[in-house]
Amino acid sequence: CGLAQVHVFPYSPRPETPAARMPQLPLLLVRERAARLREVAVQAWGAHLDKASGQIHNVLTERGNTGRTEGFTPVAFVRDVQPGQIVSVVMTGHDGKRLLVA
Repeated sequence: CGLAQVHVFPYSPRPETPAARMPQLPLLLVRERAARLREVAVQAWGAHLDKASGQIHNVLTERGNTGRTEGFTPVAFVRDVQPGQIVSVVMTGHDGKRLLVA
């Protein structure tokens, strides 16, 4: 469905809720499904970073030579940047977790 970021966690039934009264799946199956979803999430994030690489983005700079795009994708700068600025930069690549700017 085109999601770039996914947070996966197993469901934990809360006592006295309708969901807790439903039949529960075996823990091993729950863990397997969560692991599969996490694998897909890593691939989706990589595809998002691949698509953004080489593109121009506006980035709000933060401390530690980092920042965020308008879509909240994390960015790491190789050069020093002052926090609190909005800069238009070309993404030179990524490290699997964040976009990189030379």
